[in-house]
Amino acid sequence: MLFKKEKVFLIDPLTILDGRICDFLALGLVSGKFLVMEPSLEGKEDWMKKKAEENLEKLKKLLGKNMMVVKGIKSEEEIRQWAKEKKFCLLTANEELAKDKNLSAITLQQIFDSVKPAYLPGSLINVKIVKKGKDADEGIGYLEGGVKVIVDGGAKYIGQEIEVSVLGSLNTSIGKVVFGKPKYTELK
Repeated sequence: MLFKKEKVFLIDPLTILDGRICDFLALGLVSGKFLVMEPSLEGKEDWMKKKAEENLEKLKKLLGKNMMVVKGIKSEEEIRQWAKEKKFCLLTANEELAKDKNLSAITLQQIFDSVKPAYLPGSLINVKIVKKGKDADEGIGYLEGGVKVIVDGGAKYIGQEIEVSVLGSLNTSIGKVVFGKPKYTELK
């Protein structure tokens, strides 16, 4: 193919309020034209209006002439239909909007989940133990992004940052949980 058609991405109003879209696009991993739907802010709280304006300005700086602000499309159904008709790829923070199988869509959650670190058995992580777990000797800590770490034998390290050997991990409805044990244990 001699000339490839440039990809067009549609960014819906809800996504403008989510600052992660600016962080993602700043990486420069996606190229093409970006149609940014102007959020309808009538009756919204002041902080929401300010956040939308700030993020629109950031997007204008990031994307420059590759960005166009679109006005007038308000409902999710209008967004869905327009994206389908024009074969746009929807970049969205709205999980419900992205569920349509006939729509090319990428959610911010999919993007950020794809770059989260994998916690494989045997790998080492540093975590501050902040409280006791359900079992008497368990310690609980949290990694960046809210990943919960349950450390077998970690209760005695409350208030300390320790090196933990990962035993496994589990994805739950409330996020990822990592299970581990202290890399070093005291000899008795």
